[in-house]
Amino acid sequence: MRIGETQPRPVDVRIVVAANRDLATEVEAGRFRADLLYRIRVGRIHLPPLRERRVDLPLLVRHILSEQRAITGRHVEAVNDEAMQALLAYEWPGNVRELKNTLGYAVIHCAGTAVELEDLPPEVLEHATPVIPPGDLPDDERERIVAALERAGGERKAAAALLGISRATLYRRMAQYGIE
Repeated sequence: MRIGETQPRPVDVRIVVAANRDLATEVEAGRFRADLLYRIRVGRIHLPPLRERRVDLPLLVRHILSEQRAITGRHVEAVNDEAMQALLAYEWPGNVRELKNTLGYAVIHCAGTAVELEDLPPEVLEHATPVIPPGDLPDDERERIVAALERAGGERKAAAALLGISRATLYRRMAQYGIE
């Protein structure tokens, strides 16, 4: 019912709730209402943090760059391989929001049409840790490529970034070794 009215109106709504804390624990600690928790936890979706789904990064980067082009009017189309490697290696404590702000910073500092390593903010450059330490990949190049593809979930751009090579080089080596 609207305020001041006497007749109810039919409505059809869906409410989506997101939290960065375990709400059941918050209820036990007395910081969240139990009755509200029982109302909102109907369809649950667990979305792991960005650091646990790095294969999503290239797609997210592409999408965020298109948003940044619309906002800023700057024609930054891509992220070069070195910069993508740094993005893949970063832990992303701020998740997608931090990625969005990082790319906003990079677009502002970018002089060309592709984000370079030096365009990334200092915290990304300082705290980026290798996704695949050199010792974690086999010595054989073919096996290294297969391992990188597996870790990247088949995403070739991400696999190339994990290996520290360009996508074109990855495609050439895949053809050379007969990797599909």
